[in-house]
Amino acid sequence: MFESQQYFILNKLERFKSVKRLERLYSKIKYNPLKLELRSRLLFDLLNNFGENSFVKEGVTIKHFKNISIGKNSSINQNCYLSGRGEIDIGNNVRMAHDCALHSTYHVTNDTETIIANQGLGIQRIVIEDDVLIGCHTIITHGVHIGRGSVIGANSFVNKNVPPYSTAVGSPIKIVKNRKD
Repeated sequence: MFESQQYFILNKLERFKSVKRLERLYSKIKYNPLKLELRSRLLFDLLNNFGENSFVKEGVTIKHFKNISIGKNSSINQNCYLSGRGEIDIGNNVRMAHDCALHSTYHVTNDTETIIANQGLGIQRIVIEDDVLIGCHTIITHGVHIGRGSVIGANSFVNKNVPPYSTAVGSPIKIVKNRKD
């Protein structure tokens, strides 16, 4: 192996170890006003995008940091779970209450001749546009697009797209009104 190739591989390995260290450090820093700046700086380095004046409270689990973007003035509250393998884009001024889960992956189950564990995972991007409110204990599944200005009620299961300015509730999600009407 050439010396330059070895250097490239070692440099890449060091960057990987560095990211893993940052991820471990992030998970250990409790949310409080004195540590908010440090948590925000770590998220700025770890996430694809972390907008100014946004915050993520303690107990939030984040998987695949680099596939997640959070816009300006957005908040993710306690005990939420963000699995970003298939990408998650959260817009500006989004409010996510405690104990929500966003899953951008799913188990492939199409082939009845193959055991499910061997069929792999599918991935689909989740998009939450600007000015959205998501109530506590909501689950958002792969491929969902939530339109601007929407309100998602607590304990909802969002498995289909939500048009802009909708109020939607339930499991599975149902649109109950348009906020502009």
